[in-house]
Amino acid sequence: MIFRGLRQLFVVSGLLTILVLSAQQPIAGTVLRELASSASSDGFSGACATLAQVRGFKLAVCAQVQKKFFQSIPAEKSLAEFSPKDVGSPSQKIDKEIRFVAFQDASGAAALSYCYFVFKGTIDPSKIQPMDLSLASSGFSISSADVGAYANWVASKPEGQRCKVAVEEQTGYALPDAEKEIQGKLALVAVNPLAALNGGFVEMKTLIKEMQLSLNHARVIAHMQRCPVIEAWGQKQWLSMSEEDRKIIRTKLSAYRWDDIQVAGRQYAAFMFENDPNQILTLAKGCE
Repeated sequence: MIFRGLRQLFVVSGLLTILVLSAQQPIAGTVLRELASSASSDGFSGACATLAQVRGFKLAVCAQVQKKFFQSIPAEKSLAEFSPKDVGSPSQKIDKEIRFVAFQDASGAAALSYCYFVFKGTIDPSKIQPMDLSLASSGFSISSADVGAYANWVASKPEGQRCKVAVEEQTGYALPDAEKEIQGKLALVAVNPLAALNGGFVEMKTLIKEMQLSLNHARVIAHMQRCPVIEAWGQKQWLSMSEEDRKIIRTKLSAYRWDDIQVAGRQYAAFMFENDPNQILTLAKGCE
């Protein structure tokens, strides 16, 4: 789960700095519902045009994204498959074990990911709701190792049932079957171009770069299934930071549950390797 439409994390000369990009004002619920309605009838181009009216960006980028990712799929289908090379990301051996998808409907992205990340403890449902997530998260990864326990949580736990109801009421989608969406792969890695556009990446070049970083980030987390040492490295780096620096991150990236050391380790490592994803291959040497 990548909340980087508004902010990015960097390490410079061993010192942590946070670069906060120009934050967008939240979109009203009525507009979010209009976006979902536009996507269901006109696909990505319809939802993008609605978002462009709200955010004031040019429609040309909508047509470019539509052509590159969604040209061959019907409007009622929420996602399309693509490959890392489509966003300029390097190929890796693990790619054959990952299903890469791009969502033309941001509500579909939230429907698939929201409850999964509540279950995983990655996000706090008291701080972000399903429809808010639809335009806040530019990408995510779902692990095949978790989907069985996740399905049981949804079916049998009160908090899982509450989450399911909230997702279905707010997104208009029946809660997707995460195991079915992975299609027998190790993981699903998804990007959400509408969320990236909402975050201010409104030129095709910068949008593709944002999608590249989102894919790289999510693929790092997919690597952790094969190589737990990556998460362990992230945890060690997180704990080695001063409390003051950790507080900055918790404040600036508050949607994540940084108090959970597993979440902190995963996200720290993913942020650190997203700009140069092949660096992770050294750390993961011998895991595959």
